[in-house]
Amino acid sequence: MYTLDASIFVRDLNPRDADHGLCRELLEHLAARGIPIIAPLLLLVEVAGTLSRELRDPMRGRIAVTILRTLPNLTLVALDESLTQGALEIAADRALRGADAVYVAVARQHACTLASLDREQRERGATGAPHGADRSGGHGADRCAGAAGAEGPHPLAPSPVPGEGGR
Repeated sequence: MYTLDASIFVRDLNPRDADHGLCRELLEHLAARGIPIIAPLLLLVEVAGTLSRELRDPMRGRIAVTILRTLPNLTLVALDESLTQGALEIAADRALRGADAVYVAVARQHACTLASLDREQRERGATGAPHGADRSGGHGADRCAGAAGAEGPHPLAPSPVPGEGGR
């Protein structure tokens, strides 16, 4: 199982983005194998806002969210009290931005591999990694790997850092 940061979906939906191919390949890989993606409902807000802002087209943001809601292997989870508590601890302990901490908390709570193009999110969200430590090795396609869960990594990503299971 995977938790994908909004950056993966945004770049997949923008063919002009330099990471479009990498993100498209990852999403196609997961879909073809029926590998579950678990993400916070916040994903929809982030994708709509980012695409609308980057493409200067609010309708593109709305259409993208409609498409995301139809993905059969995507499960969206609400930010309940337990998830909020986990995210706030991660945000405080790892000095992560709030939204980034929510994705890390979802990945940990559901024992998923976190995939993100946000280096800070991957590094600071990695279990056992000291604040700011680079656990990815820093090469090319490593940029998508983060904390690990039940499934192995995407073929483009290195072996993920072991993550915490659910609470």
